[in-house]
Amino acid sequence: MDILSKMLEAMVITLREGVEAALVIGILLAYLRKTGREALTRYVLLGLAAATLASLAGAIFIQRYGLDPENEVLEGTVMFVAAGLVGSLVVWMWRTGRSIRQRLEEREPAQRAKRFQELREMADDPARHKSFLMKASLLESTRRAIRT
Repeated sequence: MDILSKMLEAMVITLREGVEAALVIGILLAYLRKTGREALTRYVLLGLAAATLASLAGAIFIQRYGLDPENEVLEGTVMFVAAGLVGSLVVWMWRTGRSIRQRLEEREPAQRAKRFQELREMADDPARHKSFLMKASLLESTRRAIRT
């Protein structure tokens, strides 16, 4: 019965991790589609394939060389590597998430055309010209801040 509970535990963890990975891949693909960068989808799928192959290679390595997967040193090392990878994902999502809504809205042609029309009207009106220059300067500063 002990082996059955370990198998069930491993299955639940694997299923949870698989669902989590599917969510992350789905978010990335949706983001690329919304921002009009479908050409980059290929690289997400290549990364998914590379991760799958790396996982299989790690499992084969552990199996072939008889490493004990329940060894505390091995387990701790894998946990630190996993924490580093998850941390880098969180940092990337935090940086990207701050401006994702604005970028998605700017990709909308009607929204972009409306903003350009407002700027044109400001530039043509002498009374609003100073406001136009301030907004244009602010937009440029924002774009530079997003790039860095």
